[in-house]
Amino acid sequence: QVKPKFTKQIVTFMKTYPAELFNYGILLYQNKDFSGSFDAFNKYIKMPQLPFMQGEINTADSMYIWACYYGADAAMKAERKAEAAECLEIIKDKYQTETCYQLLANIYKETKGEEAYAKFLKDALKANPESQFALYSLIGYYIESKKMDEASKILDEAIQKDAKNPIFYYLK
Repeated sequence: QVKPKFTKQIVTFMKTYPAELFNYGILLYQNKDFSGSFDAFNKYIKMPQLPFMQGEINTADSMYIWACYYGADAAMKAERKAEAAECLEIIKDKYQTETCYQLLANIYKETKGEEAYAKFLKDALKANPESQFALYSLIGYYIESKKMDEASKILDEAIQKDAKNPIFYYLK
């Protein structure tokens, strides 16, 4: 428990810490210490959750968003997929949206199974109806799973939105 009389001093010091953690994460990443790199980025990412740091770190700041993105990449390279997913969930609608959704879908498919993968793709398509990745992946999932009624329904909706796309007719 931090004593209130020291909180202001700690916050002042901690506000300078994110840049150091970010740079350290980059250094470790360049040296191919991906687990250490993720740990450095993750310390920065978790700082806004500290009770005395709430509201002190701007989570919409580009450095914070990049820490999440590169932290996720380092975590994946360190085979820490669940932690990579946590980072990607933070930024999936803020930065490199399509890439984040693709990475998350692959992580969910590997770690949570096919049903979680399909649910994630449906949610991704609702969040971003223009996502070609989510659309094609969901259609592919239904076809591979022999759920032709669901695939047909998605294809009918896709044809209504883009009647000139020959791929939809081919898949239908």
